[in-house]
Amino acid sequence: MGKTMRLSGLLVLGAVFAFANTANANYVIDILGPGGTNTAVVAPGGSISLDVVLSGDSVTTINDFAVTFSRGGLILTNFSFGAPYVTDGGDDTSQPQVTDLPLTLTDVTAGVSGSAVDAWFSNFLGAGNFADGTVLSFDLEVPGDYTPGLVDIGIGNSGINTKPFFSEGFGSATIDGINNFALVVPEPATLALLGIGGLVAAARRRRRTA
Repeated sequence: MGKTMRLSGLLVLGAVFAFANTANANYVIDILGPGGTNTAVVAPGGSISLDVVLSGDSVTTINDFAVTFSRGGLILTNFSFGAPYVTDGGDDTSQPQVTDLPLTLTDVTAGVSGSAVDAWFSNFLGAGNFADGTVLSFDLEVPGDYTPGLVDIGIGNSGINTKPFFSEGFGSATIDGINNFALVVPEPATLALLGIGGLVAAARRRRRTA
């Protein structure tokens, strides 16, 4: 019921803004990990924090977009919006809500589409605006029994539009590009090699400083 009510409210909001498709300005969207990189290796049982970063010359009072995953099974443990957006406030209609976490992401647990693995993030500013920078930070955990391989993490359609939606007033920002994040969950043998490589490198550093 709660999910249906939030969706209905956003559909009404979307109808209000849909007639005004004039581009407000532009954004490039990046999903970045520690150190500002767009790829990372995370072992089963590990975790990572990622940022959704907007770069451009636009400002926004509404954000509405999905974070998509090429594979299910990762655990969303937390998220927070960049200021001045308020996380878990009355204008945060994300699915899931922070209070639903931790949540294992599948094609039926959250998000916009029932056929995709995603989480839907949506928020509204009653006053002020957001220009650029980190609009969302979220934390993921890789289960200990997770199947090794690549997880492509991207930005998908919003709940009220056919594209990621960032708007100020009646003008929506044009999305000039989206740069995904590559999360690699290694095989146990690869982990062992990485461990050996780290030990060798540490030994070499000790010999140089001796």
